[in-house]
Amino acid sequence: MAVGEIFGLRTLLKKFRRPSVIQMTSQTNRYRNMPFIRVDWFPGRTLEQKRELAEVLTREFARISKCKPETINFIFTDVSREDWGRNGKLFCDSYEYENDREV
Repeated sequence: MAVGEIFGLRTLLKKFRRPSVIQMTSQTNRYRNMPFIRVDWFPGRTLEQKRELAEVLTREFARISKCKPETINFIFTDVSREDWGRNGKLFCDSYEYENDREV
């Protein structure tokens, strides 16, 4: 099941030029459940886009997982095409990024 389907955020993720990786983990100790959301994507998002996505991911993750919003941590990582590869090739060499095309 895709992350967009889990959160019902498919349209929102398209707005943010669909991040390539969203990782969600939960570190639990006897005191607190601490969910961690990591978004790896190509550079180019604005501060306002990151703020909106942080707000929506926090709200929806808390709602679905029944945890307190203040326990949710997240990080956005901009990864250049020179530093990201798939199938033995770097994105800068072999792949057209889906959002570079005019829609």
